[in-house]
Amino acid sequence: LLGTAWAYSTRIPLPPPALKHINRTQHTLEESARYMPLVGLFVGAIAGSVFLGANELFGSKALAIILSIAASIIVTGAFQENGLINFFNRFAGTFGSGALMVAILIKSQALLLIPGHLIPSALIAAHAFSQFAAGSFIFTHGYVGQHDDGHLKPTMNERMPTRDFIVMAFLGMAPLLLVGSLLFLLLVPIMWIVRNLFGAWFIRKIDGYTRDCLGAVQQVVEICCYLLITIGLTYALGAG
Repeated sequence: LLGTAWAYSTRIPLPPPALKHINRTQHTLEESARYMPLVGLFVGAIAGSVFLGANELFGSKALAIILSIAASIIVTGAFQENGLINFFNRFAGTFGSGALMVAILIKSQALLLIPGHLIPSALIAAHAFSQFAAGSFIFTHGYVGQHDDGHLKPTMNERMPTRDFIVMAFLGMAPLLLVGSLLFLLLVPIMWIVRNLFGAWFIRKIDGYTRDCLGAVQQVVEICCYLLITIGLTYALGAG
């Protein structure tokens, strides 16, 4: 199931022996969703490693941040960045690429405000929690697909079991402690509000969620994580 979550959420191929166990169906996505935050943790660790290496090599925090964001795009583009593009093109007009550029700009500027030694932890925490926020729709919403008439309609009402949601919530929230303060657990309700606003919009528009919806939520919540971590650090350190 972890391999299935990895295959859905990243572009990095699994070794051939593992591929035979991957079944790309909506049912397996629902079963494997509890491990989506763990996939986010791995992706954040990759981005954090790129940041540390690039910062050491080039001596430029800004360049290292850009390269770390590029690394996360390379690893997760099919689910996250393309999800944001497709989502805005489908539901909010034909400016998905512009939305992606704005998202990247906000990410880079927010990360610049975070102390360099905390950026790897922030990347891990944000990727893990945002994957949890995206995957949680499998627990609270129904999946919709495109039918022959071109419209999106509910196709599956099976929801994630409560025990799986609890596992996913733990895997998504525990990495927030890496940022170094219990203060950041207070950010969870704020980020959850953002997630619920998206959920209300999904219900009004299509009465459920699509894969693109999950990718868009992941991106927006990840950005909110960086912004709120920046605010939390500012007040925790007594600055401003």
